[in-house]
Amino acid sequence: MAERVLSEEEITARMPLWCALSELLLDTQMQRQDYEAIARAAREGGFSTDQVRDIFEREVFPALAFNLMQVAGEWAGFDADFVRERILLTLGRPQASRFLTGGLKKQLMAEEWPRILAVLEGREPDLTEAPIKSDPPILAISIGVMAVLAGVALVFGWL
Repeated sequence: MAERVLSEEEITARMPLWCALSELLLDTQMQRQDYEAIARAAREGGFSTDQVRDIFEREVFPALAFNLMQVAGEWAGFDADFVRERILLTLGRPQASRFLTGGLKKQLMAEEWPRILAVLEGREPDLTEAPIKSDPPILAISIGVMAVLAGVALVFGWL
């Protein structure tokens, strides 16, 4: 994958949207004003609905998804400078952790994208809570990672 480079102008235009979308990756419940902040940042930045989704999936989520996998993740909000640095650091890097976060992104998008889309389209978002789901199956993921590592160790003769 070729390294993705953004101009300073593109970064400046994205910053409010990056910060608003970063709220999705906090260890908190999103409120109506959080969705409205995303819609406002998208409008003011001139981003289409497809661009907002793409920016979240390709820029914000890969940079900040780690927070949702921590036992006590950040909940007070990410500092804007941290968001900027983390996203720019992540852009263009191979997403080796995709297999660990793919299910998490799919679940997050299934729950949150309809709400974001509603606000972007000027509709009232459905803020009723989704049924409580268990945490990502970390045990199954850990076992899978261990199996892959054991396979690699066998191939290279480390076991």
